[in-house]
Amino acid sequence: MNGRDTNYIYALDIGTRKVAGILLGNAAEAPEIVDAVVLEQGVGSMEDGQIHDISGVSNVIKEVTQKIENQRGLKLTSAAVAAAGRALRTQLGTASLEVSPLDPIDQELIHSLEMEAVMDARNQLRQQNRTSFTVGPNPYMFVAYSVTKYELDGDRIASLVGQRGNRIGVEVIATFLPRVVVDSLSASLAAAGLKMSSLTLEPIAALHVAIPPSMRALNLALVDVGAGTSDIAITKNKSIVAYGMVTAAGDEITSLIMERYLLDFPEAERVKRQLVATEVIEFVDVLGLTHSLPATELCREIAPVVNQLAEQLAQEILRLNHDTCPQAVMCVGGGSLTPGLTKQLAKHLGLPENRVALRDRTGVSKIAGCEEELFGPASVTPLGIALLASSENASPFLDLTINGRQEYKLLKSATRTVKDAVIGAGISLTRLLGIPGESLTVTINGKKRVFPGSMGQPAQITKNGIECSLQDPVASGDHLEISEPINGSPREVTVADLLREEPALQPDAQVLVNGRPAGPSTRLQNGEEILIEAPRERERKSEPQKQLHSITVTVNGTPLILEAKTSQRKHRFIVSDIFPHHNPAEQRRKNGTLTIQVNGEIAGFVTPIVDGDDIRFLWR
Repeated sequence: MNGRDTNYIYALDIGTRKVAGILLGNAAEAPEIVDAVVLEQGVGSMEDGQIHDISGVSNVIKEVTQKIENQRGLKLTSAAVAAAGRALRTQLGTASLEVSPLDPIDQELIHSLEMEAVMDARNQLRQQNRTSFTVGPNPYMFVAYSVTKYELDGDRIASLVGQRGNRIGVEVIATFLPRVVVDSLSASLAAAGLKMSSLTLEPIAALHVAIPPSMRALNLALVDVGAGTSDIAITKNKSIVAYGMVTAAGDEITSLIMERYLLDFPEAERVKRQLVATEVIEFVDVLGLTHSLPATELCREIAPVVNQLAEQLAQEILRLNHDTCPQAVMCVGGGSLTPGLTKQLAKHLGLPENRVALRDRTGVSKIAGCEEELFGPASVTPLGIALLASSENASPFLDLTINGRQEYKLLKSATRTVKDAVIGAGISLTRLLGIPGESLTVTINGKKRVFPGSMGQPAQITKNGIECSLQDPVASGDHLEISEPINGSPREVTVADLLREEPALQPDAQVLVNGRPAGPSTRLQNGEEILIEAPRERERKSEPQKQLHSITVTVNGTPLILEAKTSQRKHRFIVSDIFPHHNPAEQRRKNGTLTIQVNGEIAGFVTPIVDGDDIRFLWR
């Protein structure tokens, strides 16, 4: 029987500590759990949601499957499963691009730049994990990203749309799912004789039960406390807006009990589970000694670790929710039963205690059956996997064909676009926009100037044969075709272009390129030195420079210095040059006549004088 047919749905929740198998009756009006088996995992088979021992995990899967087959008298051939949300990876990525300052920045260019930043984040993940993750062209499945900042010419800016500048930049935080997680699930199922009928993420499955779509208009947080780590998901505005993970969970409590009371792991795990079931707990330590302690005493011992776990969960919830406390928190998973955890989580979030609550399968109406095998918060995720597999839209992944290759999966979210599909396929910015033309860099009057090359023509994108943009939505089964872009051309600038771009310069300005005169048609080359002189500057330079000349003479016994600026080699002074400094009329006598003498000889107003002459003005 297939994992999904007209009669039954077979779903497996493959956890770090347990494997739960559910056989769900596929009745549209009232689905029923007709069988369920839960078995313990072998120690070390899985750590933090990642399969480490495929053989060990497949043996448990096979045992769970055979029990259900024997009890129901049927043959199971496939199963619906979920990848651990704790496997999600987040990484910062950046990208920058030179643009023409003459053209406004449009939304399509910004989308392309954001895509390049996501590629940068993916490449960083590949470099960081190249020894432990699948090596290949696309080892990470794109989940989502958000922009943390934009930059224009090195300065932070709220939005790039419509701006002009020389260089734009963006920083994003992107989320990915390693393909090795999906591959290891497939391998474990195959070793147990099963195929994967559908795949989801554990936080999505838990959300389906704990926070159904009708509640997602509220800003809620889901916390799935597992064994090794805890998954977190945030809902708002009718969609899932963020995923996160804390590397602490139920095993923190188990480890403390092991160390405090000298127990092996299975015994410490049993003691932990008894904390909410009995008032007095008996256990045997590794020395063979039997102990009997009140559950309240054990709870006091684990309280500091519980508080630390609650604090870490609260910090991650606030980070994912942009430092805003959600309206309420739903806790699922076996680890959420830890005494005091919900109370401490409410305290660290600043919420009333009744706003942090446990959720179990009772929140799902009309689902009956196997209440003894599947109960409490630990039942939420396996039930969610089965219910998602039974829906018409079972898979959380969109299957897309890009340029004839039908192998791209894109995790669904509120609205997926062509841009998301292109990112998921690992297509780079240059594959969409082409390579920008080479820029031209010259020095003009001592200042460096960069003329960017043309951007070329972007690739044409069609969806199902119809031209589309990066913002258009995509659906499962869509066929995308991306043509080759036309690369940009190198920037060519002539002297005439330069003068046209500088309105302050006159067309007949003189231009020197590397010290040599250049005409309007001269084409500039990289690294050249250009000197531009306006006509007036040339005229000023061509005029003879005036020099200061001076002589010292004696006027009526008093020394006097005469000065004059002239372009001639030597200035010729005359008697009348003295008048601005000495006015003979001030000594005039009534009915007197002025007599001028230069060195004792009669002279006139235009008589030349030289340095050292003795001039006298006499009234007779």
